[in-house]
Amino acid sequence: MSKPQTIYDQFLMDKQAEDEGVVLDFDEAGEVRILRAGGTNVRYQKRLSAFARKYKRKIDLDLLSEKDARKEMIEIYADTIVIDGELRDKTGKMVKLKNNRAAVIKFFTEMFDLFVYVRDQSENMALFRTIEKEDEAKNSGSS
Repeated sequence: MSKPQTIYDQFLMDKQAEDEGVVLDFDEAGEVRILRAGGTNVRYQKRLSAFARKYKRKIDLDLLSEKDARKEMIEIYADTIVIDGELRDKTGKMVKLKNNRAAVIKFFTEMFDLFVYVRDQSENMALFRTIEKEDEAKNSGSS
């Protein structure tokens, strides 16, 4: 019989996962290592706050265009969420993402659904939760 779930199981984050990121695997197309959007990612929080301050008036008046908002968010994620990885471009060449802001922005701009996926995963607390990491370790040990 398993022990009952506690509130810690639901909200205690894995510090190593938050500090080092988690990998999103796209099979032969590559992989992306991301940090959590929120939590201990202070750079992300600061950039998001700066974005909100910069566009406060436009946001309040509902005048910020979707195009401008997308551009800003893509840049924020390129600078504070994507920390490593490589993706295969249209020509089949693997493009490194570490310290390659321009490549991340290009992929996200050309494939907005990729950005949305990365954004959603970076906000997915389950990817960064301690209990998930413990369960993965138990499952891989029993194979």
